[in-house]
Amino acid sequence: MASPAGWSVVEMPGDRAAVSSFTGTEDGVDLLLVGASVRYLAGWFIEAGYRPLALDLFADRDLQALCPAKSIAREDWPDGLYEACEPYRGLPIVYAGGLENAPKLLEKLAKNHPLWGNRARVLGPARDLAQWTAILTEGGFQVPEWIPGPVGLQDDGKSSEVASEKARTIPEGNWLFKPYRGAGGLNIKDAPLGKTIPAGYFAQRKIKGTGVSLSFSLGPGEPRFFLGAYEMPMIPALASPAFAYRGSVVYRGMTLVMNAQGKALAHILKDKMGLRGLVGVDAISVDGHLRILEINPRPTASMELADFGGGSALARWHVAAFLGANHALENTLPREKPLAKAIWYADRNFRFPKEFAQEEIEKDLKIQLADIPPGWQPMVEGEPILTIVLEESDPGRMIERIEAAVAFLKKRLFPSS
Repeated sequence: MASPAGWSVVEMPGDRAAVSSFTGTEDGVDLLLVGASVRYLAGWFIEAGYRPLALDLFADRDLQALCPAKSIAREDWPDGLYEACEPYRGLPIVYAGGLENAPKLLEKLAKNHPLWGNRARVLGPARDLAQWTAILTEGGFQVPEWIPGPVGLQDDGKSSEVASEKARTIPEGNWLFKPYRGAGGLNIKDAPLGKTIPAGYFAQRKIKGTGVSLSFSLGPGEPRFFLGAYEMPMIPALASPAFAYRGSVVYRGMTLVMNAQGKALAHILKDKMGLRGLVGVDAISVDGHLRILEINPRPTASMELADFGGGSALARWHVAAFLGANHALENTLPREKPLAKAIWYADRNFRFPKEFAQEEIEKDLKIQLADIPPGWQPMVEGEPILTIVLEESDPGRMIERIEAAVAFLKKRLFPSS
């Protein structure tokens, strides 16, 4: 493989090899992208000069239009990734959402592949609730009050007893049950007063404020906070489960407003936790001050809104953190546009049609669609159908356009309803 444009070839110690040392397979693949959903990663890395193979849960039709893609059956997730990657030994791996909760699998993969992502030794401090909350509190940040459950999870995902002789119950106030190893807001639920915290969960006090996602590039050089995105409002038409990720909204100026806190948080993530590459943080903004909810030690879905359809800079930033390659980072800051990304969920079971006039729909509604399921793909109530992306600076108008888009799509998908 030739080095992507603008890259320097840098020899690194240990298992970090030079960019130019990676050769593609006979079918041209030179990079593996793995995660629950990797369509946005594929676009970034293809634009940066790579020829990836995508391995995720969906193998959506727009992903398959970008690069070779294979889906992993849900019953084989995530361990089935190891066998799927086996024919491509020696090729680098970049991972996305969900796999931060499978550090043992990541370490198995790292024996056969250069892993351009955070390893198990740093995933512990970033994903272990007691560790990261202590580190952030010491650094001057606030986190919502939390109560450990009677059973926690070790870094390898196995259960381990928390230092407590009795089950914890929910006191007065508004609380949530959250899984120790969660992703995408799945399996979060309200916690009734007096209810015992279930195994594998902790309780977190609800905080009133605005949900935000913060995006960071950590290394080489000065760590950077580069994007702030608001949580997509609760729009009934999207039919999203109560706490599931339903999308993000980016308006000009938020990154500037959050910049001082973002810079301080970036240094903690890199210097205190040892994280590298693209990293996301979920938080609640209360009167302009952050309450940190979760650390996502890998590229996140909201980062796509840094520059929808053109994320080669993000791919290069991420790889540079693990290879040490040198390029003009300061000249490739993503543009911040007034963009909205909404996830539309199924409110019924159905099969996605074989024929889908994506271009026509996009032209009529002046939107972009992404994560389009393959033809005849079974869709299950409560699971995501597709992604709607639109440029809109007015919040009220944005909601109206998303509602109109869902109504239009429903007529196409369910003409008899």
